[in-house]
Amino acid sequence: MSQPSTIERIQAMPGPARVAIYIGGLLLVLVVVLAVTLFVFIATATNQPRTQAAVAPDVGAISEFAKLPDDDAYPSTLAIADDGTLYTASYKTGAIWAITPDGTIREVPNTRERLGAVIALAIGPDGNLYALDHTDPIAIQGGILWHITPDGDIHHSLVLAETDQTNVRFFDDLAVDSDGHVFISERVQDAIWRWEPSTNDIDLWWRELDDSSDMVPSPGGLAYDATTNSVLVADATLNTITRIPTHAESTQSEAEVIYRFSGAKQAAPGFDGLAVTPTGTIYAAALGQNAVMRLDGGEMVTIAQGFRGSSAVAYDPQRNLLYVNNWDQSYLQPQNVFLFLYMDIPPRLPFGIDRIELTTQ
Repeated sequence: MSQPSTIERIQAMPGPARVAIYIGGLLLVLVVVLAVTLFVFIATATNQPRTQAAVAPDVGAISEFAKLPDDDAYPSTLAIADDGTLYTASYKTGAIWAITPDGTIREVPNTRERLGAVIALAIGPDGNLYALDHTDPIAIQGGILWHITPDGDIHHSLVLAETDQTNVRFFDDLAVDSDGHVFISERVQDAIWRWEPSTNDIDLWWRELDDSSDMVPSPGGLAYDATTNSVLVADATLNTITRIPTHAESTQSEAEVIYRFSGAKQAAPGFDGLAVTPTGTIYAAALGQNAVMRLDGGEMVTIAQGFRGSSAVAYDPQRNLLYVNNWDQSYLQPQNVFLFLYMDIPPRLPFGIDRIELTTQ
């Protein structure tokens, strides 16, 4: 007599035993699928090459300027001093680095110990380096505005409240005008705040009231334009750039939208950081397209594309160089890898700063 097959033996078992076997089999299959999914996801995420962006014809040449030393550098911002020293900072650790024009990297002492999650840097007319610190990259609760003197002394300038007793605040970028006023963008209340050094509070300076779009405003990137004594504001969702005179009697009425994207949604630039040359040329980091754009005659022209994440730009007028951060922000938060399973995925290294040698300003 032949022996019963495995399936026949299972079919002969009592009902509860068969159910347990079937459930166990399904769980085993699920575990195998999950394991394979995790392997493929991690292998794909961590083995992608660090892409090199390309520049448009007649723009110039692009190359990697500096590789940051830490695996958690996450360079969220750029600022450049008069002598050409480029500053960037970690949104993960708070460390600030100073990079000389020849690419030598120096960590600014005590920044890693005192700062937590730097999202923006700006340099004032007195040489002070201002840092906007979220204190934590994930659990954002207001923030702190610091300033670092040219001698390296770190001062606690202002505590930025998490709410105004009604609304949450998400502070995003900085700009400093020729009078030393510090402007701070805030994405939730769609506002630009102004702080005057030596005071203990910020004033509401301008609010995005654009009603020409069904999109929710999100003013983020800031830059000071010395040629017009104005602050430029980039909006990431309205895809606009607005100019506001710093001495305006009414910022709301005197604000002027100097660029508005009107193309297809999938081609929207998603503006972030801004930079202005001494002659008034405006460059914008188009994070939505992983590109850098220049405003030419009322139109935005893509001059470089293919970054892993271009959220900040800085211009060196002495050398006619444009710096761009090239980093992948997605790894700051756990990634969804299967159903409701999230896990931390190592970033693609190294974190770096790219440099565009421009043929013209």
